[in-house]
Amino acid sequence: MAEQPIFEALSPHEAMRAAIAVLRSVQPQIAGMSDAETVSFAPLAEELGRLTDGVRVRTAGEIDARSDRMLDERLSAQHGCRNGIELLER
Repeated sequence: MAEQPIFEALSPHEAMRAAIAVLRSVQPQIAGMSDAETVSFAPLAEELGRLTDGVRVRTAGEIDARSDRMLDERLSAQHGCRNGIELLER
């Protein structure tokens, strides 16, 4: 079955907010799943975790790249930070 790009028309921010809302509604339902549903759900949760980790790493890398000391308009400096790491920590 091909995956449908349900968030395609949304901006990245809107898509992430929508995904968060969906996950918040799913989480309480896990306890009510059957054993078979729970076992088949686990790989989906793992895939989601890997994708989420990838988004986090990609975003952190982008912030770090845009905060490079060689740039005139460093992203970190625009937010009062010394570097990308400090910006991410805040």
